[in-house]
Amino acid sequence: MIEVRILWGKLFSRRDTWQITPNDLERCFWEAEHERTQVFERTRRSQQLDFALAAAPWTKAEDTRHEIFQRFILEALKTFASNQDDRHAGFKELVDNHEKTFQANDQVRLAAFDDANTTRLKVFKATQEQREKSAAKFITFQDKLFEQGRRRKQEDCEKLIGLLRDLFNKMIREEIATFRNAQRQREERIRSASLVRHPLLDANTYSK
Repeated sequence: MIEVRILWGKLFSRRDTWQITPNDLERCFWEAEHERTQVFERTRRSQQLDFALAAAPWTKAEDTRHEIFQRFILEALKTFASNQDDRHAGFKELVDNHEKTFQANDQVRLAAFDDANTTRLKVFKATQEQREKSAAKFITFQDKLFEQGRRRKQEDCEKLIGLLRDLFNKMIREEIATFRNAQRQREERIRSASLVRHPLLDANTYSK
């Protein structure tokens, strides 16, 4: 420190008595910086020691509180884990009971569904058989009606054909009679006309 002061004294002394070199200036700077660093480190260590001595009771109490807090946390975790195990066991039991109840109800539903399905199948078969019987009866009745209608139409056609045949024969007979009557009348008119025009000829003819 004394050398630094002497060096700084030389720096600010008269130039004609002593010449300052850059190396001297740099050495003076680093020596001053080293001295300042040592003072800072001694002060910092002293403050740390004072703080450690002052904080020792607080640190001890803090360690006690930390230990108590750790025990509390451990107890809380154990209690939480135990409660979780109990809840898990209760939930598993509840799920198992629910599954058993569901399976029992499902079996009952399946049995009821099978019974209902069997009943519906029986009803469907009975209804189908009844429909088939009704359809067979309807077809038989329809065939009978068709046969009766066909027979009745055949009889009506035969009657109509007979009536037409009789009417035709009657018309032919009447036509023949009319034709013969007209022919006879024509012959009589011819004969009458011949007698009127040639009486002598007719007299001689009949006399021979």
